[in-house]
Amino acid sequence: VACVWFGIQTWVGGTSLLTLYEALAGPIGAAPLAILGGITLPQFSFFLIFWCIQVLVLIKGIESIRIVEKYSAPILIGLS
Repeated sequence: VACVWFGIQTWVGGTSLLTLYEALAGPIGAAPLAILGGITLPQFSFFLIFWCIQVLVLIKGIESIRIVEKYSAPILIGLS
């Protein structure tokens, strides 16, 4: 179950990164590729980027989450 959830989180995170990128830089036009299971190359690329981020967090442990929290908390307070 944990592996499936990891995959779902990675897919949602990668899609979120792609959406943020497209909001800032404009849409990326790409056709789905059969070799990638019908997803586009940008979708797969951002999936891999987010997967690498998650693996780094897993390797570094809870300390990496504290580092991200230290920088994100002031930003979130400022946005609210």
